Amino acid sequence: MPADSFDDRAKDILNGLGDSDPGPEGDAAGAGDVTLPAADSQGTAPFSEAIDGYEILREIHRGGQGVVYQAIQRSTKRKVAIKVLLEGPYASKAARKRFEREIELVAQLKHPNIIAIFHSGQTSDGRQYCVMDYVRGEPLDLYVHKQKLSLEDTLTLFSKVCGAVNYAHQKGVIHRDLKPSNVLVDSDGEPRVLDFGLAKQMVDRQETVLSLTGQVVGTLPYMSPEQAEGNPDKIDIRTDVYALGVILYQMLTGQYPYPVVGQMTEVLKHIAETQPTPPSRSWTSDSGVTTRTSRKKLRAGECPIDDEVQTIVLRTLAKERERRYQSAGELANDVEHYLANEPIEAKRDSAFYVLKKQLRRYKAPAAAAAILVLLLLGWGVTMSVLSKQNRGLARDYAKIAEKERKAREEADTRAKENLNLAEKERQARALADQRAGALQLRGYYHSISLAQVAYEYNEIRRMKELLQECPEDLRAWEWQYLHYLSDRSILTLRGYPDIVSAAALSPHGKRIVSGGVNGTLTLWDAATNEEVLTLRGHDGIIFSVAFSPDGKQIVSGSSDETLKLWDAATGENVLTLRGHAVSVSSAAFSPDGKRIVSGCIDETLKLWDAATGDEVFTLRGHEDNVHSVAFSPDGKQIVSGSSDETLKLWDAATGENVL
Repeated sequence: MPADSFDDRAKDILNGLGDSDPGPEGDAAGAGDVTLPAADSQGTAPFSEAIDGYEILREIHRGGQGVVYQAIQRSTKRKVAIKVLLEGPYASKAARKRFEREIELVAQLKHPNIIAIFHSGQTSDGRQYCVMDYVRGEPLDLYVHKQKLSLEDTLTLFSKVCGAVNYAHQKGVIHRDLKPSNVLVDSDGEPRVLDFGLAKQMVDRQETVLSLTGQVVGTLPYMSPEQAEGNPDKIDIRTDVYALGVILYQMLTGQYPYPVVGQMTEVLKHIAETQPTPPSRSWTSDSGVTTRTSRKKLRAGECPIDDEVQTIVLRTLAKERERRYQSAGELANDVEHYLANEPIEAKRDSAFYVLKKQLRRYKAPAAAAAILVLLLLGWGVTMSVLSKQNRGLARDYAKIAEKERKAREEADTRAKENLNLAEKERQARALADQRAGALQLRGYYHSISLAQVAYEYNEIRRMKELLQECPEDLRAWEWQYLHYLSDRSILTLRGYPDIVSAAALSPHGKRIVSGGVNGTLTLWDAATNEEVLTLRGHDGIIFSVAFSPDGKQIVSGSSDETLKLWDAATGENVLTLRGHAVSVSSAAFSPDGKRIVSGCIDETLKLWDAATGDEVFTLRGHEDNVHSVAFSPDGKQIVSGSSDETLKLWDAATGENVL
């Protein structure tokens, strides 16, 4: 199976073919720290000399679009991140164009809060790559939570993110996939925006692989209503403003503004129609910000989100684009007005609010002025009331007659309106049903696409789950065809408590043994699909299992540096073979069952007496990890395979390297 998993490919479809999310901590290209050996899309070792001028250190992330490596620039000893197109020279034309598009857009962005690309090219074997700053940091929401930032510090950090996004907008670039995992906060507390794999230029009106008509582009919880519709003509900088609103909501409350878990059709409907819950109602002391550094002192358990902050958040999350902030710069300005205790633009239409803010800033002069104003207002109000009373008596009789006339006209108008009310209600219901049907159909085709990917990656169980989610009234020929493909397996064993890392079939075919990363082995009945025994004793990952030729014993090799011999009937640990210094990666019985050969990642093989557990001899000759071993049918020779790209043939009696 290719290195990228079904989940990565599924995210590609839902996120507009973008890279997958990072883990709890991220690197410069949105990658978490990965300790597995690096490998390219064809399953080969990392290409340490493939990029001139750079030394590849390790793989730090693998997503739907590319593989990211940590590297050193030889000329400057500078740490960098290198993103390489996942499928290299075998990538599709669309994938290469998308990769080139990201480089073209990000290369023009020079901002301290945007991770920069400063070099790109193509290796001699046709792999496209780009070199960018390496930044070790944490995703934005995780940083806020772990550092227990106050409300003001959180808003200050968020304002910097808005400034970076606004700069990109001024350069004509819309990000389209803003989310906390695409903003890393470095060791100095500075946010860095990254991953422009789904970005597009505002001046480009042609459809590209980054904005296909009808395709949902972005990460589902952070999509704007216009993204959920899949119409690229409606996507502009206010789409990024909406995503910033979801990010701010999550930073302050630890929650989403509306449900984002469930079937896609329901989530898309929430994004398009459900009004966000006011942040002060979603806030809890367990997940939201809990402190303030200025203004009124909070009581224990009191929500720090006041009416002004809530107004900013809700305006950013307006479903209609015209009611949102019209740019990330406007949003940043309002946040900065709030931090400076100045009136925010979102409440400019309230004269009393503006007056209150000004009085708060200039308390002493305002107090004296207020007293004078109140005295003048009091005298003016008194005179005005007396004058109005005199004029009012003369108008009252005329108003009574006018009200009666208007009442008769309104009654006639309501009678006419009632004639059309039933028709309007019918049309409204029909339109609502049409929209709901369109959303349901879009969700159905997404599920069908994901089921096809699951089949390609042999994720049959996930394929069946996706097909089961499809509404019965929409299941057409494509569903029937995939359902047929999903039922062609002979047997599926379920219930193993962890990842299956090794498996073997008994000589008579009646038993299956499996090993997992949790150190346990499980014996299964191949006819009934039932678990027979659970074997425990290893303290590490099971890398290899094998039956003896008569099927009565099982040998297992583990990362705990041991081989264990088990009774296949009782599950008893018969022998424990020790001698390897590191993980045992492979093991096999001789044809007569009297010998066991094991391979180790310390470049050695060992031959054991299966009856006594004694080590017979050690075979040396490989220059890297030994991953596979086997006896010849007559038991006189042993073959071994290694990461040093060689196979070696050994004399099983003397240990001599024959070939």
